[in-house]
Amino acid sequence: MTCLKECDAVIVYNSTLEEDVAPYAKRILKLPTNVRRGDFSAPLKNTRLASEVKQLVEWRRLTGGSIVGFIGSPRFTDAAFRALAKVAKTRSQQVKHLFFGELSPEHKRIFDDSTVILPYIPYEEYAAALGNLAPDILIAPLDDCRTSRSKCPNKYLEYSIVGAAGIFSDVPPYSDVVTNGVNGLLVKGDQELAWEAAISSLLDDQALAKRMADAAQLDVLSRYETSIIAPLFADAISGLIHEMSQTEPGGET
Repeated sequence: MTCLKECDAVIVYNSTLEEDVAPYAKRILKLPTNVRRGDFSAPLKNTRLASEVKQLVEWRRLTGGSIVGFIGSPRFTDAAFRALAKVAKTRSQQVKHLFFGELSPEHKRIFDDSTVILPYIPYEEYAAALGNLAPDILIAPLDDCRTSRSKCPNKYLEYSIVGAAGIFSDVPPYSDVVTNGVNGLLVKGDQELAWEAAISSLLDDQALAKRMADAAQLDVLSRYETSIIAPLFADAISGLIHEMSQTEPGGET
């Protein structure tokens, strides 16, 4: 908070953070978060991970199945994960279940040995792996609390840029960027049946999943790609510097 008070301006990426820093910041600049496409189209240099990704991609090619899963840290809600595990088990010939991250003790009880688990790795390797794998359907459950509302919609950006159809909790920050049925699915509440229905609907209607994934990718590339956001960031900083340079002598700088 001391830093916030001392800085000439504070950059935030959503309204919740804007409200939280308002009592301390002299000025607030709000800019969208961003994602760089090149990170996800880079070759995968990690040989062990490359081998696992290749096996998954080959399985999909041979079976016509779908890679469905979750990427990230454990959530405070398990309904979506129970639904994912159930769908993966009942459709084992159609679905390869992916968990990219660290399983909590509860998740270890939910998921069986058929789950493909990829570990936490440096971001550069993660982005390349996700881009090379290009999962078909990815979920993003989130509880509705102020801390969660202060998150940026990274999962929407990263899921979309690799062409995956995303299913998200109907809470900010996802409800701020996703239009239900257009560039993703929004699930209200924390009900296992609702998540199961959403996942199953995209498995049963791959044309819908493809339309939503394409719309989401276009949205991210046109509005959130780093090449789009970087000039906005530069303009904001340049404008602030120019304004400060015009401060009258004796004024605070």
